[in-house]
Amino acid sequence: MNQQVVIPKSIYFKDGSYYLVINAKPNSKVSQITGISDEAVDINIAAPPKDGEANAELCDFVAQTLGVKKTAIQVNKGGKGRNKLVSIESKFKDINDFFEKLKQGL
Repeated sequence: MNQQVVIPKSIYFKDGSYYLVINAKPNSKVSQITGISDEAVDINIAAPPKDGEANAELCDFVAQTLGVKKTAIQVNKGGKGRNKLVSIESKFKDINDFFEKLKQGL
């Protein structure tokens, strides 16, 4: 039986890009995804929140997790806060493929 995958509202596709609503936790020991919910994708970031270091590490980590180039990832909103909107331009098969790849980071 084919099971329907429910994609959380914090992960969506719009105008040719995938988007993640992220709740970032800088100054963590390791960069990792700690949870995925309708509200946000919780990501610990192993970098301090100064001089854009945490944002750079966040983009690096998301790129590695999804297997995309760093240049495909952009922080659209929340550059100075914990709540961010990140866009990913990449050719995933569909949103389910994107979500499965993201869950591998959990």
